[in-house]
Amino acid sequence: MLPLIFLDINCVKAEFVFCLIFIFTELVSPCVCNS
Repeated sequence: MLPLIFLDINCVKAEFVFCLIFIFTELVSPCVCNS
């Protein structure tokens, strides 16, 4: 799995910020918004 950001209406704002943190920290983690 690749570190991707899925922008959906169901995405929680907190999860979006959490994904951004992974990007800025250069961490390899899959950012997927799960409801």
